[in-house]
Amino acid sequence: MALRNRTIRGARLEYRDRFRASIGEFHACRAICQILQQEGDVESSWSCIPRDCVSLILSFFTTMDLVGLIDAVAAPLSLPADDSDAFRVFARKRPLWEREDEAGEYDSVTTCGGTVYVHDARLDREHRTLVEHREFAVDGAFDEAAEDGAVYEGTAGPLVDDALQRGGARATVVFFGQTGTGKTRSAVAFQERIAAAVFDDRDGFAVSVSCVEIRGKICTDLLGERARVKVLEGAAHEMHLHGAVEARADSKAGLLEVLTAAAALRSVRATANNEQSSRSHCVFTLTVKKGDREPSVLRLVDLAGSERNDEQKRHARSAVLETVEINRTLSTLKDCFRAVRGLDVDHEVVKETWGYTEAMVAEYRSKKLEDWRRRGLDATDPRRLEWLEAQCNRRLASAVEFTKIKPLAAPRESAHARKLRCPYRDTLLSKLLADMFLSPKHRVAVVSTLSPSATDVEHSRRTLETVCAMRGAAEMVQRVITVAARQTLSEKEQYEPVVKWSAARVRQWLAGRDDFASTVRLKAGATGKDLLRLPKPRLRAFCGGDEALAAALFQALRDESKAQDARARAARNRKTALMRGEALDDGAAAPEDAGAAPNEALPKPPSPAKAARPPAPPTNRCTFVSTGAGIMIHDGDARQ
Repeated sequence: MALRNRTIRGARLEYRDRFRASIGEFHACRAICQILQQEGDVESSWSCIPRDCVSLILSFFTTMDLVGLIDAVAAPLSLPADDSDAFRVFARKRPLWEREDEAGEYDSVTTCGGTVYVHDARLDREHRTLVEHREFAVDGAFDEAAEDGAVYEGTAGPLVDDALQRGGARATVVFFGQTGTGKTRSAVAFQERIAAAVFDDRDGFAVSVSCVEIRGKICTDLLGERARVKVLEGAAHEMHLHGAVEARADSKAGLLEVLTAAAALRSVRATANNEQSSRSHCVFTLTVKKGDREPSVLRLVDLAGSERNDEQKRHARSAVLETVEINRTLSTLKDCFRAVRGLDVDHEVVKETWGYTEAMVAEYRSKKLEDWRRRGLDATDPRRLEWLEAQCNRRLASAVEFTKIKPLAAPRESAHARKLRCPYRDTLLSKLLADMFLSPKHRVAVVSTLSPSATDVEHSRRTLETVCAMRGAAEMVQRVITVAARQTLSEKEQYEPVVKWSAARVRQWLAGRDDFASTVRLKAGATGKDLLRLPKPRLRAFCGGDEALAAALFQALRDESKAQDARARAARNRKTALMRGEALDDGAAAPEDAGAAPNEALPKPPSPAKAARPPAPPTNRCTFVSTGAGIMIHDGDARQ
């Protein structure tokens, strides 16, 4: 998997120009849809574009096989109807960092209303460059320009206002996503606004706060000098933090001071994407009470950043085990949400048959009898019928019946669904947050944070897949549209052979050569193929009769042709290296596949010559050891 990830990520940067152009086509399709959908809107900024121009643009995209993309963008996915606002999922995209831009990264995530598109650039086995535009439906999406205040008002604001206006309210805001995408930053911004909402223009509130950290199977108190805390379950499935300190706050500044002091004690570790990555789950619990009303509880959960196996290649064993535990906790959290949302994540057993079925054998028997009659043979001959019956029985005997495990993801209202067990006791974090799953009045907002860089596409895709799985059935909130990423004009010019140069390309090449720019005068329409055909004596006519200049032009054309061929050959080698997951030389040329149609397979590279087989090891001292890469054969001296 790590090798595959490195191959995909290397291809994304190697073919960045194509993928950027393909993502630009996606944004152009969105603009087309806005034109069509706002046709009757006089105040629209698109209303000034004549309709015939729109028709020309549509015909252009039709010739580029982007009709399916236009149809998908014109009718985005929508979440299943849900009258309750008890559970909502949101997405927030961070800006592209300056160092990422300098490294050649590009924006691979687009947010639009309640839809998020992840542009998953790929290089397939046939060396074609493709972009899978993955669409995810969420309750709200915020781009990199969204301010913290707007994100708070659109996600946690309604939950906080409800908790402050009535007693007994329960609300939780969960921050989930890859490390380095701004989870902790968003949590801090939300804390400041929650503190302002509690103390500004409100009197009579008694506020207490607790803060615990969960790292693996250990819970510590960040307000009590990191003392151990036990999570105990009561008779009514309520959870109690035994040994945790509850600090009281009388003002906005006092509450923020407590929260800041607790956040400073969190466990952090440097990762590939973040030098100060939080490697623990932090739960801030705010209890607000006014008069004799039942207290309301607000909870902020800042989850540890998720990582994939490829990011762990330089980690120590303890760090890898820590990451495994983090991912296991996040997976359990997702299963709990799915169980609460009424999605059947169980499996059903389906019996299938591989081989010849009775219908297939009956068809074989009838065709054989018809063939005999057509050839004039006796189809009632007992010996022939005996032979035919034996053939049919042999085919039926070869059939194998096996069981197939098929996952289910259907609402409980369906015919085969049933009530699911919520596995909240499987991890310490889900046990602490059990009220979020068991109480029907508990309101939850999940804020997923995304990285826009092309290298982090796998993270962004997995983050959205997880939160969408919490929100609804995957087939209802996810969709993939695949389009071809074509070769750009600059790539085509860089690798196009001289023999295929147009007259304009020839003039451009001559203008860039100081030794030929002012002295060579070609006839109108002379192409690269025309010049390569001419011998030195005929080139003198274009060089004012200068024989030395004609010889220099003759040699320069052939040197340029060889250089173009070398660049194309290096590009093909880089393609092969990308497919094999080998390291690339940054100084080599970029890849090319001029003339490849969107759905046309490129010729496969020639297979290397088969190496001579090594001598076989002695048969009396041979041991076969199965490994992840194949089979190793060991004997006394020989090793292969």
